[in-house]
Amino acid sequence: MNPGRVDLSWHRAVIALALAMAFGCAARPVTQIVVRIDSDMAIPAELEQVRVVVRRPGVAAPVLDRTFDLRGSDANGLPGEVGVVARNPDDRGDVIAEVTAITPNVMHMFTQTVTGAFQPRRTVVMNVFLAARCRTNDRNCPVGSACGQCGCEPRTQTALRELVQDASGPPRLDATAGDGAVACDPVHPLNRPSGLTNTQLCSGDAGTNVRVFVVRRLHFGWPPDIAWRNFGFDFDGVCTDPAQGAAARIPCAPLGGTRPVEDGERGIDNAFAVRLGQAIAASGRLTERDLNMNIERGRASLAMRIVDYGGSDDGEVTVDLLPVTSGHRPGAPMAPPTWDGNDEWYVDRAIAYQPGTLMPNVRVTSAFIYNGTLVARLPSRTPIVLLANGRDYVRFTLSGALLQGPIGGGGRRLGPLDLAGYLPIADLRSDLSSLGLCPGSIEYMVVSGFLDGAADLFVEGDQVRVAPGVMCNALSVGMNTEWTEITLNDLVDPGTGIPINSCNADAGMDAGFDASIPEGGADVRTDVRSDARTDAGADVLPPRG
Repeated sequence: MNPGRVDLSWHRAVIALALAMAFGCAARPVTQIVVRIDSDMAIPAELEQVRVVVRRPGVAAPVLDRTFDLRGSDANGLPGEVGVVARNPDDRGDVIAEVTAITPNVMHMFTQTVTGAFQPRRTVVMNVFLAARCRTNDRNCPVGSACGQCGCEPRTQTALRELVQDASGPPRLDATAGDGAVACDPVHPLNRPSGLTNTQLCSGDAGTNVRVFVVRRLHFGWPPDIAWRNFGFDFDGVCTDPAQGAAARIPCAPLGGTRPVEDGERGIDNAFAVRLGQAIAASGRLTERDLNMNIERGRASLAMRIVDYGGSDDGEVTVDLLPVTSGHRPGAPMAPPTWDGNDEWYVDRAIAYQPGTLMPNVRVTSAFIYNGTLVARLPSRTPIVLLANGRDYVRFTLSGALLQGPIGGGGRRLGPLDLAGYLPIADLRSDLSSLGLCPGSIEYMVVSGFLDGAADLFVEGDQVRVAPGVMCNALSVGMNTEWTEITLNDLVDPGTGIPINSCNADAGMDAGFDASIPEGGADVRTDVRSDARTDAGADVLPPRG
């Protein structure tokens, strides 16, 4: 997964042109506008197609006139982006984007027209939001404005925000080794852009809007599957190639002289998958199939509550992670979820809240959203608890963890998100008991020793350090998660303020799990890379996908 990548399925018919322009312009500064298109309409029930026309003022022929079909394989095809690059890097001229929403009933078709100016040698973002309210209100705005998410809004956008790229990350050891090595362009989490402020959905909004999603599917991509190579981030700044043997660059010393752990694409660290995944799956104690079967049947999952999201770029969003159970379709408690956005789930109080309070054990108050990407740095030692089979839970204590991925539709669509971090060996040993391994047993000692040899990071506190002569003490981990909106049943007794849950208070969860997790909040350091590259006086790159 590329940081900042938006999950699109739009067609790539002009990709050859895009590549030609990317190579042709590589040696000169790029002046670019990224037109970002989003909507709160349901796809394809309310929005079937989007027509994008990009033009320069006073020029009859458009730069681009193309219709994107959001039906079928493109059912989740928003948000989307079209990049427009000026041929002259000193261009300060305007670009006009005319985006038409094509609905099943063409009587409700409407066009949003937005104008923005190039900023020399910068890549800036121009937002176009196709609001459901505009299906009937698009002709009721005065000249110079148009119907938008919060009413009549100016057609011209001033002070366009810059798309953050190539932000600082861990040291690029392979790029500075001086021995002819080629840098692998490592994938780092997104940095918080400077100047990103807290926003509200619309003027006067109290900022109390709440959306709740639940994990619908977990994907580890464990070997022999190679999907793990794209799940997670590069935490150590080192792109390790074990084929180099002793010459391979490593962030820390593997125990016992074992070969360094192989990295995934662009330096992604995911030792948990490549070293342990196949063995864990073969043991039958934890399989991707069992995890997803429990989720699909509504037995248990992980919910995310997003509070105070302003609907676009937002520098201060609260994210709660809540273990949930007993998912079912509305009005039918015994029926499994339908995954249509209306299912009901119940908070598992035994591990969701700090004892005697309504404070979630896992809360992030400094999450942010930029350019359609949600970034939430989780508290240190966050417990991720999953139902491994029909009755037994497993726990993994993640440090340095974050959730990152696309959010759109004014907050109605989320994911897929990468969940990544590292597992300190000391914490992982205590988590082994949740897999049924008893301390002191032969099996426990064998697995514990194997963990030491699988570690690929050296961690001091919550920081990954590059120290080739120091023993590795943590395993990197990455997984991909799909999310669906739900209704959360977490009723509160107005007299006591204590949650009322129609399910068993413990919901079958092991009450012995440590739930004393500190409240989170560290800012996220980020690195956005735009895929939207083409040439603009007359050429355009297809939306990101």
